[in-house]
Amino acid sequence: MKTNRKWIVASLVIIVMVMLVVSAIGASQNVNNPALEAVVPMQRVINRLGTAIGGWTSSLTELSSLKADNDALETQIAQLESELLDAEATMEEQPYLAAVWEAKKENDRRVIESRVISKSKGNWFQTFVIDQGSDAGIQPNDTVVTGIMHDGEFGAYALIGQVSEVGNGYAVVQSLANKETNVAFEILRTGDQGILEGDLSAIHKGFLFNSEANVAEGDDLMTTGISDFYLSGILIGRVTSIQKEGDQLVKHLRVETLVDFQKLKSVFVIQEADNE
Repeated sequence: MKTNRKWIVASLVIIVMVMLVVSAIGASQNVNNPALEAVVPMQRVINRLGTAIGGWTSSLTELSSLKADNDALETQIAQLESELLDAEATMEEQPYLAAVWEAKKENDRRVIESRVISKSKGNWFQTFVIDQGSDAGIQPNDTVVTGIMHDGEFGAYALIGQVSEVGNGYAVVQSLANKETNVAFEILRTGDQGILEGDLSAIHKGFLFNSEANVAEGDDLMTTGISDFYLSGILIGRVTSIQKEGDQLVKHLRVETLVDFQKLKSVFVIQEADNE
């Protein structure tokens, strides 16, 4: 096959050379040359063939250029997709980072940043392990929080749980999803107090000490700080419903936590500044 192509190319070269010689002779003598007349039909074929080959070559060049442009576009798209994923990750981290910044500006509290490295089984994990421990100053019963966007603003603290066990380089956190967890709360708007019970869901149950307490759906709850387990002023959740049946002496609440425990990656432990 390659030999045939070589012969075809060689034949075309010879024909072209003959045409050039004959044309040159005819032009120099300015006469009607029979040989030239014989070659003219073939010259037309060659010209057409040359035009076709030129167009084909041009098409190949354009195709190569289009492929290069397509490759460049694919590279650019991949880069943009990567930047989008980075931006989304940054947006997810932003509330946490903003809350850390706010915590660091407080002189009366110490913040220890950490990452979640292990979780208990289930969608609503009751305990998880963080990558900071006694060597970083963490102690049992320390309050564990993260940052959230609350009422359109970054930097709010949201309660996750408390440290239950500490080791060198790690700590175990018991979250609000643990049914053994009880949190004393007060309504941010009115100051009325009660107890919230842990639950394996985003909705927790609680009750108010005062059956006539002023509470409404949408009210925010925060820690009171009256126990050794949680520091005060940490957002817990938001009231979704209120129940009081018959002659019950307390109002029962359903409260939605402000933290998505299933997506939890970064947390920080906060302590009173003198607890070092």
